[in-house]
Amino acid sequence: MKQLRRVLIPVAVLLLGACKHPLEIQGQGDIIETASGIRGCALEEFQAGIGRCTNNAVDGNEDVTYRALPRPGWRFSHWDSACAQGSSGADCKLSYDQSLADFWDENFPDQTWPALRAVFVQDGDTLSGARYTASQFGGVGGTSYASLLDALFDNTGSWRYTVQQATQPDLLISRREYRYDRRSGGLVGSGVGSTTEAGAATASFDLVTLADTEGNDTSVTYYMPKRSETDPNSFAGSWYCGHISSRQGGYARFFSAQLNGSGSGALTIIADRWNQQGTSALGYTLFEDGTARLNYRASRWNVQLTGSISADGNVFVGSEIAGDARGVGACLRTSSNNTLNTVAGTFYGSYVTITSPLFTAVTQRDFTRAGGGDLTIRRDSRGNRNIRDNDYVLVGFSGQLQTGDREGAISPDGQVVFLIDARAGELPSFSLYVREN
Repeated sequence: MKQLRRVLIPVAVLLLGACKHPLEIQGQGDIIETASGIRGCALEEFQAGIGRCTNNAVDGNEDVTYRALPRPGWRFSHWDSACAQGSSGADCKLSYDQSLADFWDENFPDQTWPALRAVFVQDGDTLSGARYTASQFGGVGGTSYASLLDALFDNTGSWRYTVQQATQPDLLISRREYRYDRRSGGLVGSGVGSTTEAGAATASFDLVTLADTEGNDTSVTYYMPKRSETDPNSFAGSWYCGHISSRQGGYARFFSAQLNGSGSGALTIIADRWNQQGTSALGYTLFEDGTARLNYRASRWNVQLTGSISADGNVFVGSEIAGDARGVGACLRTSSNNTLNTVAGTFYGSYVTITSPLFTAVTQRDFTRAGGGDLTIRRDSRGNRNIRDNDYVLVGFSGQLQTGDREGAISPDGQVVFLIDARAGELPSFSLYVREN
């Protein structure tokens, strides 16, 4: 048996030196690590006994700040543990020390230090937030991924999400928190008071299109208010759809679709990067949680876009997460009275191109009554800013759009536009915009 050395070390320091520092949740809320999001524990993870909650292993010197985030109807009460001086409110600051962790392992091999517990209590006056379903497509270095998210935007200026489905198992249930603010014209900033533009939202916040352009992990994400159910007839009618995927160096297709009210229909290819042509079957499925899935066959692959449809039944957004697929797409219902006049205006949104790594950007489109379709890159993942490209736009009565190198569509109410580059031999790209408001 090892002889224990008598050492006078304050309890709070031992806490910081534990080789395993479990995280626990009492009530309903989440624990977020604010710097990188690697640590932390979502409520669902705690309830499932996930290792990042029960272990939270310390493997080096590290300063961390844990933040307690209550779920709607709950408020944060207190931390049940010792937090470092300078901690305030819902934040708990700690400094992990590897040498003290090694000392603890040597002398107390069978003991785990008491958990850091966030205590939440019910509060009917807690500021509530709006819940969203979100479709995400991104890349870390040269590896792409896609996810379906549950998200919440609260009225204190933060949004957070939980990954529900993903192409990579290590993304599942991962929970992150960010700051946001609403700016003039419908632009959304990624931090209150910062200069970073993250994307845009409609005036009613019923569609949010964001691009993460910072760091090694870049992505585009489309947020739509969560629905408790979806009408089986929501998809019935005529649509324009665009879809890009990272499979085999990049795939893209722009097509029109005719859907019935019973889960099936047909598509007609307008542009396809692999030069496929003609018509084929199309199907869709509606789920009890309000999500929807659109599926069709491209070459030898089955494409499944899982996401959500807007309350007015005019917009569908989804990510491709089945099998080894990674992609994203959108569909807009057709209309019958569009002209250059109805399309004219400024639109803001997110842009992604299939490259290695993925190129993402916050972009602006200016459509004029004379047929101009100029593009401005406001912020992008390569550090370029305010690049302008002169272009044109052609508008069909049905809402179909064509610019110099892209196809797309506009929603019946004129508030949402998508554009896709699905030309053979060109890198696939996809943009989702909302009108300036």
